[in-house]
Amino acid sequence: MSSARGALRLVAAALIGFAVGVPARVALADAVGNAPARAAGKSQSVSPPLAAAEALYADWLDALSGLSTVDSGLTRQVDGRDHKAWAERLRNVSTRLDAALASVDPATLSAEDDRALRAMRKGRTENVPDVPPPSDPKTPPIRCADARAHPPI
Repeated sequence: MSSARGALRLVAAALIGFAVGVPARVALADAVGNAPARAAGKSQSVSPPLAAAEALYADWLDALSGLSTVDSGLTRQVDGRDHKAWAERLRNVSTRLDAALASVDPATLSAEDDRALRAMRKGRTENVPDVPPPSDPKTPPIRCADARAHPPI
């Protein structure tokens, strides 16, 4: 894993942890594969459908962050991917994430897992980027510098 991708995964893990009330040390321990630290902080296991959704949500945050970074104009690529590659990855992961989130039955979850599911669903709907469809070459990626051409109303 490259250092940029690793950093994005750690940020994603911390954000998910923060959203569901998991201590940062536990969320980051999960991200780097430290199961004993996870066990010390939380003893309850996560349902398999929710665990799959959480993994896809982390991938979705990774793709969203990569696309946002490239589209900001800060750099042309993140982890070897340009706008087109990140946008395609985001579309692919979004489809899978939507299916995973829809497949989780909140009635079967613990209160903590239900809170995690609600946080992921909220994050998914509130953080949708403006990504033009891949078949529309007339619509370039949106960059921070574009804001100067369009002053606030």
